[in-house]
Amino acid sequence: MRLSRNEIVFGLPAVTARNIMARLAGCDWFYLGAVEEALETVFFERGRGGFKRIDYKAAEEQAPVLLQKMIEEGYVEKREVDNDREHGERQNYAATEKGHELSRVKFIKRMTRSKANEQLRAFIERVEAVNAGEYTKIVTDVWLYGSMITDAEDIGDVDVTIKLAQRPGHCGYPSHKAHNDARAKESGKSLSFFEELYFGENEVTTFLKDRRPHISINGFTHGCLDEIRDGYRQIVKDGVVLWDAIPSI
Repeated sequence: MRLSRNEIVFGLPAVTARNIMARLAGCDWFYLGAVEEALETVFFERGRGGFKRIDYKAAEEQAPVLLQKMIEEGYVEKREVDNDREHGERQNYAATEKGHELSRVKFIKRMTRSKANEQLRAFIERVEAVNAGEYTKIVTDVWLYGSMITDAEDIGDVDVTIKLAQRPGHCGYPSHKAHNDARAKESGKSLSFFEELYFGENEVTTFLKDRRPHISINGFTHGCLDEIRDGYRQIVKDGVVLWDAIPSI
């Protein structure tokens, strides 16, 4: 899906619409209340000290209208109706394929095939560096999809899905947890409980991303490859780069 920042999507600026859909598309299904919560991130003013002052009333009033526009424009569809003692009947909703596409849109300048090939080569080099290093995780598999596996000369992103696994032997530590905790401590960062718990996975993903906006990792998880409409191509299998499967780089 191609969008410019100046376009309007279900009545909102494209960037705002993308951000709201990204929150909703992360769930298998949602209620109207989830749309209200997403809107609460939009209807706010900056208060003193940088605090957010949320206009809850505006979010509540606009949510049904916005949801109807999402349905009419094909980004959301109705699902089954729930019925429980506390809330009574409640309609379920879910993002459509179009909605999921919107949730993954990046408002960045497109690049030439040559530039995209450079980005892909650099990414593969980082995959090899991860597997040869002392990270807690290794990259076992990578799948390439999107415009990179077509003949297009105008490329949006280098879209990849990765699969990670614990490093065999844990670099001499007694367990994966011990290895992860040591890496987290060595980082010198002040981490929350969950940031520390998932430090190893996040460290690898951040390294692979390398602050490159055109590298898109896990727009689809490896368990959802069959949802990629236009197919995919495996370029790393069991930690080995499949050079013959990679477009000329």
